[in-house]
Amino acid sequence: MKRTSATALLLLPTLLLAACSPRPGPADGYAAYAEAEAVPFASVEAGRVERVYVQRGERVAAGAPLFALAGQEVRTAPDDVEVAEVMVRAGDTVAAAQPVLSLLAQRQLRARFYVPRERLDALAPGRAVVLACDGCGDGLPARVSFVAHRPEPDRPGPVFLVEAQPDAASSGLRAGQPLTVRLAGG
Repeated sequence: MKRTSATALLLLPTLLLAACSPRPGPADGYAAYAEAEAVPFASVEAGRVERVYVQRGERVAAGAPLFALAGQEVRTAPDDVEVAEVMVRAGDTVAAAQPVLSLLAQRQLRARFYVPRERLDALAPGRAVVLACDGCGDGLPARVSFVAHRPEPDRPGPVFLVEAQPDAASSGLRAGQPLTVRLAGG
């Protein structure tokens, strides 16, 4: 009996610290990362690549030249994009519809993060949040755009995937960039 009491007294400070330690959540924010799906950008016609105007990782504005095939018009960026991959070099021959570049559209960039079940009610689609990152100043306004209906099977505890879309297309975020998501006004 004395041994059990002594063990309980030794464990008490540890249990109290664990109970009082802050859990990630609205006050601390949720760990997140910026993500966008790469979309292949293909040549409309077959031909020899005359020039590639962009490099991997480069950001280009809508209408900026991307590549040219010999004797054809220069293909331009359909939107503000980041070049994820360059698949050809000058002198290569491409088939019609063959991907030449892989692009990340800035307007499709979103923050992905995971939220415990008990905090899901605060993050319904349309809810204003703030994305914080190194170099983001006071943070970037965003809105929750997606909340998963089922918990993620490969993560500890019942957590749900949530995505937030920045309000401004030219947010300056990069795919893969670490973020912190906080509730707006909180």
